[in-house]
Amino acid sequence: MFRFSVRLSVLLWGVALLTTLGYTVSRLLVFKQIFLEHAGIPISQPQVATAYGGANEMRPQLIPKIIHQVFHNWHDPGNETLPSDWDHVRKTCTDANPDWEYRVRCLPPLRFVGDCLC
Repeated sequence: MFRFSVRLSVLLWGVALLTTLGYTVSRLLVFKQIFLEHAGIPISQPQVATAYGGANEMRPQLIPKIIHQVFHNWHDPGNETLPSDWDHVRKTCTDANPDWEYRVRCLPPLRFVGDCLC
C-alpha cells in the first residue's frame, strides 16, 4: 500500500511539473512572438505620418476644440477664485493647444436628483 501511494504521488507531481513547464514555455513563446518578432514590416511613426499626412486635412472637425477645466472649492463653496498653483497647469494646457478655446467651470455644490448626481 505504501509503495502504491509513493508511486502515485510521484506520478501526480510529475504531471503537475510537466503541465506547469508546458504552460510556462507556451507563455514565453507568445511573449517572444508579440514583443520580439513581428510578422509585418517594421514602420516608424515618422513613416506613418508621411504616408498618411494628408488624411487629417480631409476629415471634418467633429469635436469642438475646447478645454474645460472644472473647479469646485470644497473648503469655501462661495469662493470661485482659482488657486494660484493651478495657473501653471492652465498655462501648460493653453500653450500646448493655442488654437483651442479655454473655459473654466465653477460648479455649485453637487446634489442628487433621483439616481443622478447633478
